[in-house]
Formats: sequence, C-alpha cells, structure tokens
Amino acid sequence: MCEIIISEPAPAPKVDPNEFEWSEDIIAVHDQAAIAVYSNPSDDIVIRWRGSWPDDDVYGIVTRQNLAQLISRLQQFERGED
Repeated sequence: MCEIIISEPAPAPKVDPNEFEWSEDIIAVHDQAAIAVYSNPSDDIVIRWRGSWPDDDVYGIVTRQNLAQLISRLQQFERGED
C-alpha cells in the first residue's frame, strides 16, 4: 500500500533587493559589449566597444605594423597560454 501525503509548497525565500550581491556562483550569463573592428582614414585598425550610451563607446587604435603582434597575443589567450 502506498501513502500519499499532500502538503503546502514551501514559501519562496524573501530577498531584500537592497541586500542583493552579484557573485560569480549565481551569474548565469555575463554581459558582453558589442565589438567592432575597422580601419580609420590613417589605415590604422580601430577596435571599438559599444558603450551603454551613444557617446560612451570605448576604442583602441592599433597600427598595421603592430597588428600581427596583437593577433599573436590574442591567439595565446585563446590557447590558454596566458
């Protein structure tokens, strides 16, 4: 014979929004700003990150002479050689 016990569901824990703390163990998806790569009129490479507001973009400029060195370093990170 099987006994079935029905009870009220436990109430959801109350979270005070003023006490909330972001921590790595609860973040499911991290933000990632859009990144654009293009050349400027001086033929340098521009790497531009989209900001929160239209005028908040952040950018860096890499000369073509340094491009191979930058790509090589990024590839080291990709391979876990940082």
